[in-house]
Amino acid sequence: MLAPTVPHRPRRRPHPATVLALATVFAALATIAASASGQDVPPAAPTAAGDPHETGTEASKDDAATPTFALEPLEVVGAQSTPLGPVDGFVAFDSVTATKTDTPLIETPQSISVVTRDQIVAQNAQTVSEALLYTPSLASEPYGADARYDWMLMRGFNQAENGLYIDGLRQQSGGTGFRVDPFGLERVEVLRGPSSVLYGQSTPGGIINQVSKRPLSEPRYDLELELGSFGRYEAAFDLTGPIGDSDWSYRVNSLLRKSDTQVDFVSDNRAWVAPSFSWRPSRDTDVTFLTSFLYDDAGVLQYLPPQGTVKFNPNGHIPRSRFVGEPDFDSVERVQVLAGWAASHRLSDAWSLRQNARFGWSDFNVRGVYGNGLEADLVTLRRIAFSEDHEAVNFVLDNQAEAKWEYGGITGAMLFGIDVGVYTDDEVVGLGFADTIDVFRPVYGRAPITTPITTNDSDATQTQVGLYVQNQAKLLERWVWLVGGRFDWADDDIDDRLQDRNVLQRDREPTWRIGTTYLFETGLAPYGTYATSFDPIPGTNLFGEPYQASTGELGEIGVKYEPPGVGAFVTASLFTTKQDNVLTVDPENPLNQIQLGQVRSRGAEIEGVATLADGLSLLASYSYNDVETTESTNPEDIGRTPVVVPKQLASGWIDYTQPWGVLAGLGGGAGVRYVGSSFGNATNTFRVPGYTLVDAAIRYETGPWRVALNVGNLGNETYATCSTDVACYYGAERTFIGSVRYRF
Repeated sequence: MLAPTVPHRPRRRPHPATVLALATVFAALATIAASASGQDVPPAAPTAAGDPHETGTEASKDDAATPTFALEPLEVVGAQSTPLGPVDGFVAFDSVTATKTDTPLIETPQSISVVTRDQIVAQNAQTVSEALLYTPSLASEPYGADARYDWMLMRGFNQAENGLYIDGLRQQSGGTGFRVDPFGLERVEVLRGPSSVLYGQSTPGGIINQVSKRPLSEPRYDLELELGSFGRYEAAFDLTGPIGDSDWSYRVNSLLRKSDTQVDFVSDNRAWVAPSFSWRPSRDTDVTFLTSFLYDDAGVLQYLPPQGTVKFNPNGHIPRSRFVGEPDFDSVERVQVLAGWAASHRLSDAWSLRQNARFGWSDFNVRGVYGNGLEADLVTLRRIAFSEDHEAVNFVLDNQAEAKWEYGGITGAMLFGIDVGVYTDDEVVGLGFADTIDVFRPVYGRAPITTPITTNDSDATQTQVGLYVQNQAKLLERWVWLVGGRFDWADDDIDDRLQDRNVLQRDREPTWRIGTTYLFETGLAPYGTYATSFDPIPGTNLFGEPYQASTGELGEIGVKYEPPGVGAFVTASLFTTKQDNVLTVDPENPLNQIQLGQVRSRGAEIEGVATLADGLSLLASYSYNDVETTESTNPEDIGRTPVVVPKQLASGWIDYTQPWGVLAGLGGGAGVRYVGSSFGNATNTFRVPGYTLVDAAIRYETGPWRVALNVGNLGNETYATCSTDVACYYGAERTFIGSVRYRF
């Protein structure tokens, strides 16, 4: 039953023209600052070993600042990378996500994938979700292409709430939808498995860390234009370099897009600008200021019935372009500002300090009418109207101190940290009914959509403080150990204006991780790890009692392989993960939820990536995830799989560019993605078929020019996912995007 009607508090929305003007001014200011660039300055000296704030300079692994835990330098094809800077090709060899220190992937006792900038460009990913389509154990876009969020499931667990990070700091998406455009990213790192020991509240699936582009010490200027399917027009630029002969460098990347989508009346318009500045007064100090502005004008996800999408309907097949909302009502609008810094200072050869911080503000407004199942005639679609208004503020601060040590042939590094996060969400949600519509021959505007009845009017504040310590040690350059522990204080304070009550939820939780790796001379590195996680569950049960935090644990064994002399990396792993305190239906009151549930995910995954000689790059992965409910108050839930979770995923991509001869610069790529079947309802009585898709690209590079054509879903396969007996979502049909880049 809906709550009584209360006055709906309207929000003042900025006019789109005003927002676009602000974005233009923001970009112009950054460009004017950049235009002060004069003569080139020598690249700044690399920062201290293990410093995750080293930017994209030409520092190499055999530099004097080689990390304590690095392997002996190998002669590989493709440039070695810095932990946050550009990577030449598809293969990264180190990362800061898993340990918050510059650690080679081969020495990290946990499964991790890195999607480099070169891979993002080669596949022309338009969203972060698209950038991860070829990543193992990660079901990207499980609800189709949704302009509101980057939906992703990792090892069967939802990443959209607490699993997304930007530059090592929690993104806090939730209902507000903080997002980043992939044009502003240098890489995306996927750490699978519980990660609370360093990051606090998170899901057992792991975290996805989006690493921003940072200023480079050498000038580079990119101008890009894109044209594509559904009237897509996009212009972008990426400018970077030193500012005169000072200690400062800059970078600003920006895009402006106007586009429709495969769904009638649904747009995908965006304005994005991300200026950043770095100050390097000495080889021991680096401060980078990272900012961005985002404006989205998009559409609502379409909830279509199974009959006519994935099931037979005697009246025909529902087209992928079908819009079941109301053109004059449906809208998605987001205005977002992010601003922060990443600072590091080396005190001595042993000690270094780091601080990451970010402030975020988002105004996110959604209006929509969605389908709620067909009538008995299998033609008439029931509909529901809804509205969401969020004004969110997020502040995250992470302080770190790293100490390198050596004793009796053992080298190591201790990491000490304290992080603080404050997140507020002023939320008003409305729900109501709309008139029915003929799903095959829709007629819009037959009846006005009234303001939905307010069902939630609250101001929630989440606060988290965490203390953590981690020790990395290497014995005789072969045996690597990683041990870490953390304690969190997490509070969730909800001011429920609708019920005129305040609910305070407090969680105090320790987490820890232990892992080990053995490094063979052949490049093989078997590893094992055990880790725990916790994730507070906001809200209360029917009687106003707050929920306890959900906890998780991981056991994982695997082997990594970095063949000497070859630019390649392979990871294979077996894992079992469980999550406790999952909400389930109260058997004594179906309107209430209690915490007596457990979900277990276990499986295997293998991933190989290589950038070889003569312009050839390869990606391949396979994952098997068996996810099921193992404890519940309802015996019928035991053994069932959550919705939209595929058991199998497989993908492969081959990319080649002719390096010499008359065809030098001509290249392209092709990929195949398989997503296995999943269940479309909680009772597992409705199975949704799997699908196989083919993507392709062709390009030509000569001098400063690059011309490319990317095609997604080359075979134009029709596929969908479903999350209930009345809600299915089409995936993307065949799309063409042509692009031209000029670099000078």
